[in-house]
Amino acid sequence: MKSADHDIGANLLSKNLAILAGLILVSRIPFLFLGYGSDGDAWRVAFNSFKIWETGVYSISRFPGFPLYELLITPFIIYGGSILANLVTVIVFMVAVYTFDRLLVVCQKESRDILLWTFAFTPILWKNSVTTLDYVWGMSLILISYLLFLKNKRYTAAILIGLASAARLTNIIFVVPFFFLLDSENRVKNIFTIAAISLIVAAICYLPVILRSEAIKDLKIYIADIRHYSFLKQTSFFVYRSIYSIGLLAFIVILYSGFRYRIRIIELFRLKEKVFYSLLSGIVLMLIVFFILPDEREYLIPAIPFLLLLIGIVFPRKYVITISICLWSYSLINIDIIEHNFQNQKPHLSFTSGYVIKDYNERSKILEWREAILTYPFKDSSIIMLGVGPVFSFENRFVKQTQNASKLLPDRDSSDQIDITRIYPDKNTSQLYPKDIYFVYALSEQESKDLKNLGYTLYYQKAKKEYIESCTHYDLDRYASPF
Repeated sequence: MKSADHDIGANLLSKNLAILAGLILVSRIPFLFLGYGSDGDAWRVAFNSFKIWETGVYSISRFPGFPLYELLITPFIIYGGSILANLVTVIVFMVAVYTFDRLLVVCQKESRDILLWTFAFTPILWKNSVTTLDYVWGMSLILISYLLFLKNKRYTAAILIGLASAARLTNIIFVVPFFFLLDSENRVKNIFTIAAISLIVAAICYLPVILRSEAIKDLKIYIADIRHYSFLKQTSFFVYRSIYSIGLLAFIVILYSGFRYRIRIIELFRLKEKVFYSLLSGIVLMLIVFFILPDEREYLIPAIPFLLLLIGIVFPRKYVITISICLWSYSLINIDIIEHNFQNQKPHLSFTSGYVIKDYNERSKILEWREAILTYPFKDSSIIMLGVGPVFSFENRFVKQTQNASKLLPDRDSSDQIDITRIYPDKNTSQLYPKDIYFVYALSEQESKDLKNLGYTLYYQKAKKEYIESCTHYDLDRYASPF
């Protein structure tokens, strides 16, 4: 009788997973056809893939390099463009969902069903599960490694953490949660062995990055470009972006639930429950790393499944359901407490589009903008500062890399510039009108002076004015006009 009940339960769970997989796919379909993503880095990855494919030599899309991901995604971009690249990421996310389900089984969570569906539709994961970036790939490897470690396959788990760090370097910190799962016997030896395996695998994977002739140059450029914020400003970025990685409502409910069940949390500390300490260490370490560089809330993605597992350990089912509803709501609506300007953020309560809706709108606008900019009436012999890179030029059939960059900016590498042949406003015609128009990321003040003296008309993208000025440190209006 027990066997029959077990079979029925297994069949129901299999159907549940099949339904969930179907809904994941359906919910991601609208995003498949909206380019590589709303983050300009996704377009850099795609652009870099073509460089790798054409030259046969590994190159980084941005510092410090993401070799495992950049090499694995390249053939999908080459043969299927953004649709296939994003679809493959959806499939990788489905693997993560299945692995998370297995973790819930191993950890014996009573709220397994709720936590699984919450994970599948957590807004920050929803968005990044259909984007050409490495976040979901690295998270999937971390989850698989954690599951294997719980099943006592320690060395395989250590190898996978090394591979996860080859998708994103900071993922190496997730070897630390393993240490809390070890028995006291030979603990130090096992910690050393597991850490060594992960670090060696990561180092081997990063050899293509380290051995490049441009490695030292890229490091110097990265160091020079690091923005040094005051402690207060950095802390405010960290707090705001940490909260809004899950949404204000979910954050408040988690805090309230933690207060209500503080005795339970203290008891888990007192009992030194291994999984509890392990999950908590992963979250804390990720937050520490994020405080050092709080640029993108997506950096916190590897900690999201750890947070959900921890919620399942600490809180009863009705609290888990409440937290889940708050998380899901963040996909549709965002209760924001900041008015966002590039330089001057200030407190302001507003209701805006949720995380997923906002991403859909931004991706749609990028595609519209890529077309609209081609019909703008720029003067002949113009140079336009966009403040963006491949998100404009990549896979744009009316744009090509210029071959005469040295004539314009002799101190620049030719890859810094884009030569454009502008399409006539009547999009029904195929006739093109060459007008000697160039698009660049940004110009230094001296470059602007020199180009003005050569007779070029300069423009800058109005929406990116503050950002470009923060990079170039001069008033753009002295040399260029907005558009």
